[in-house]
Amino acid sequence: MPEDANSTVFLLAPVVAFACAALVATLLWHVLLGRGTYVGDLIVVLYLTVIPSLALILGSSASASPHAAVGASREMKLILSYELPLAFAMVVAIIKLMAAGHPAEDVLRLAALAEGKPIWSISGFIAFLVALLCIQAKLNQVPFDIA
Repeated sequence: MPEDANSTVFLLAPVVAFACAALVATLLWHVLLGRGTYVGDLIVVLYLTVIPSLALILGSSASASPHAAVGASREMKLILSYELPLAFAMVVAIIKLMAAGHPAEDVLRLAALAEGKPIWSISGFIAFLVALLCIQAKLNQVPFDIA
């Protein structure tokens, strides 16, 4: 650990990031296995997927290294570039579900999104491609590995 680092934040950030990633994986497995889902789990998953990136920014900022500060600023720019298009892609999917006749309280469930298949239209396919690129950026895969 660096000498000048804020040790609490530096050591706690990876734990928080891992916990949120594990929670998202658990929620997605519950949906895939057909177990109970709840209204709003789509929003919860979207929020929980942002926390590992924020923990990376906080952990690197806590290290007091100028190189980590550059990486943190790049990660901030990356978050700003992919979160809004991902949210818009999810809004397109929600609108497609509502147009297909799903009840209003059901459209925010991940299970309804998986069953509805909103990809079978031009706007749904474009939203799927945007979401695919945003997920690739969220996972820091090439060419989005700037940080």
